[in-house]
Amino acid sequence: MPPYPEDLSGPVMRDSPTASSNHDDPARLGGFIRAMAGVGRVADQVFLKIYSPASVTSMAHLSQLPAVTAEIDGLLSALTRDLPLYLHFFDPTLPIGSS
Repeated sequence: MPPYPEDLSGPVMRDSPTASSNHDDPARLGGFIRAMAGVGRVADQVFLKIYSPASVTSMAHLSQLPAVTAEIDGLLSALTRDLPLYLHFFDPTLPIGSS
């Protein structure tokens, strides 16, 4: 079960007038917005823990970078696991869209 069941697309027939605009329905936009918020949280952690001058106050802090990087990588991996199927841009088995 996906973390956001409302992100599942409804049954839309290919010949229906709404088939081409199915990507604009509110549930899909909500899933995209939640995904972008997750990416923003990960980017915030990258800035605060790696690139911020406040995070590196001494040379000893540099030795903690591999652990911090692994933590952030875990956050990003968790984010990709929770994406709805229509946002699996990283899956090489899915067909490439035309839009």
